[in-house]
Amino acid sequence: MKILTNRSNIEKSSSFEFLLVESSAIFTVAKIFSLGFTFLAFSLLARRVPPEIFGEIDFLLSGVVFLVNLSIFGQDQALGRLINDPISSEEKNNIAFHGFLIQIIYALLIITFISILIENIDYLNGIIYSSNSRLIIYVMLAQVPFQVLTFASLGLLQWSIHRRSYILISILSSVIPAVILISSIILGDTNLLSVLICFLLSRLIVSIIAIYISFKRNLIIWPKDLDLSLYKRLIIFSLPLGLVVGLETFSPLLERFLVRFYLNEFDLGQFALAARICSFITLFGAAFATAYGPYSLRFYNYPSAKKSFKLIFKVVVLFSCFAVILLSVYSQDIVWFFAGNNFLPSTKLLLPLSVAACIDICDNVTGIGLFIKKNNIYFLFSYLLFIFVFTSAFIILKPYYGLISIGWSIVLAQLLKAATNTIFSNRFYSVNWQFQSIMLPIIFTLLVSIFISINSLSGYYSLKLIIFMVSISIVSYLFKITLSSYEKLSFFRIFSRK
Repeated sequence: MKILTNRSNIEKSSSFEFLLVESSAIFTVAKIFSLGFTFLAFSLLARRVPPEIFGEIDFLLSGVVFLVNLSIFGQDQALGRLINDPISSEEKNNIAFHGFLIQIIYALLIITFISILIENIDYLNGIIYSSNSRLIIYVMLAQVPFQVLTFASLGLLQWSIHRRSYILISILSSVIPAVILISSIILGDTNLLSVLICFLLSRLIVSIIAIYISFKRNLIIWPKDLDLSLYKRLIIFSLPLGLVVGLETFSPLLERFLVRFYLNEFDLGQFALAARICSFITLFGAAFATAYGPYSLRFYNYPSAKKSFKLIFKVVVLFSCFAVILLSVYSQDIVWFFAGNNFLPSTKLLLPLSVAACIDICDNVTGIGLFIKKNNIYFLFSYLLFIFVFTSAFIILKPYYGLISIGWSIVLAQLLKAATNTIFSNRFYSVNWQFQSIMLPIIFTLLVSIFISINSLSGYYSLKLIIFMVSISIVSYLFKITLSSYEKLSFFRIFSRK
């Protein structure tokens, strides 16, 4: 009977793991397709404009992302958590509509408030962009409501698990801006204003498509009456979530502001390109989180769920090691391929930024208890800690290490944030993550990557290939010996399942 029970647990666990792998793979393929167009567009842009202008474009687009998430203010996450409660379809539709409407109202209020400030306080105009015109700022602000409409629709599609529609909108939200930007670069003059206009036009087109699909899927249904008490409930529930997401998207903006303020615009361009390249790791993390969130909420009560989470964590660490080694070995080749010789100084940032991105993905796994138990205040604390540690470390290290200090300051802050989230998470959903078992592959990866970063291997393509293949093989072996018999069986069942 015990054997049958264990086998049943493994089968249920493997079902969860298989669904997670399958969904992550589908979302990853879609993201890779989208990212290919985005990389092509920004590669052409980097070769067309100097690093200083490239950095300013990235800085303003980061500002748009911050304002969009400030407008959403946690409503997407609130929807994901409330819609999984045992409530009727009508209640779910009401929550979806009221949350959607709140996001639109927030967006309009925010851009109106900023516009009034800019018109009445000239000093703010210079803070946002030292040599800008008001037109540039307004074109930037005009993107916000259209982006909010798109993201609100994506939230509805994600949590209602309409995968095809979600993937379609995700692809279009990257492909359409990239195509319009590429066309502008090829056919016309490229400057800051023209790039922002390209993004504004693309955001408008994508938002119209997203809204149409949401209505067609009956995800946005106008209720008989607007429920003010529900508005209040959603706003109160999303408050800590909104603060968390606001701080999360404020961090990239702060990073770019500090580089621009303490270093220079040339270094800002180098950092912007390195962050763009490392975004391919963030891409996998976003695809994983998109699948991990809904499925973890459904399966965490399974008897073998914690064993599954531990296996997932080890697999995430394994692929993180692969990614860090890849970016370290081929850092100069990747930078030259995407942007040319003007951005070669950014190669030194690929190692720390890739490590930081991988830590963030692992944090999504080990912080699962906070997500399950809906304890958002701890996320808020960890992001405040991140901002404090990052800012302090960068200001201290900057005089001695220059541009590279921004990368390792992010790593330190990200590591402390992940550790804090994990400690808090285990108070509500205790999992023995067995960190000691995965230290060998991590240490080996860091040693190899640091060695390659210090010793330039420019032109030694055969040697790079040998180092890469040997390193991947060693990391894979070190990963294999960390697996328990249960994990090996689950791992085999996932990838042998038809």
